[in-house]
Amino acid sequence: MTNQEQHIMRLALRALAAAEAGPTPTDLADAPLIELWQVLLNPRGAPVLYGYASGHPNLGTQTVRTSWLIAIDRDAGWARTLNRYYRLGRSLEEAARHGVNRDPAQAEVAPGTYNYEYPGYTPITDHAVLRELLAVHAAQLRTLATDTGIS
Repeated sequence: MTNQEQHIMRLALRALAAAEAGPTPTDLADAPLIELWQVLLNPRGAPVLYGYASGHPNLGTQTVRTSWLIAIDRDAGWARTLNRYYRLGRSLEEAARHGVNRDPAQAEVAPGTYNYEYPGYTPITDHAVLRELLAVHAAQLRTLATDTGIS
């Protein structure tokens, strides 16, 4: 395993532990807000968020594709990626149901047409499938960490 892969694994383990503990009020106060978001599966099989973020410490306010999605709690309004927490605003799916703009510069979204087009990425709109995928990824991460002695 390369040094880069080991570094990413350590980041993922820390992100997973943070997500399982849940965000603190400070974590959420400092977190960027992502609006009109959707979960996409990248070509390597990892879920990411794609949406319009504001308050991102490196990217400011713009459409973003996040790092690997580690956990998401729609009811509590947060998501944890490899690098940070995000506060969840309205999803693109919710916005489309209400016929609102998907992006400040875009026309209105028709109901049922809420998938972003992002080449090579597949939308995950089934919440149960996403929960299962995140659980499988967490289990695989823990197994790999144990097998390689990374903590």
